[in-house]
Amino acid sequence: MMKKGLRVAGYGAAHRSISVCALAGFGVQEIRFLVDKNPLLQGLFTPGNRLSIGPPEALIGLADVALIFASSFEKEIVRENAAFTAAGGRFKSIFPSPRFL
Repeated sequence: MMKKGLRVAGYGAAHRSISVCALAGFGVQEIRFLVDKNPLLQGLFTPGNRLSIGPPEALIGLADVALIFASSFEKEIVRENAAFTAAGGRFKSIFPSPRFL
């Protein structure tokens, strides 16, 4: 799925992302953490695989690639997180099929 050694995070801590991570067997070995714009989710952990949820700013310096689970908002996510891409980060959409944005 990704090159070995890349630091991968997920963007979006909704039910879909938690379900996808669980079904794919993603844990902290594959995805280091999730970020979400909703401050009520930040500081929490996902059920099951216990991925921490932080603010989008956490991507900068801590992730090389961010998987976008909130596919309905991918244009908005990329636009609002231009600092992440300017710092060399890349977004990867996984729905409907995996592709870098």
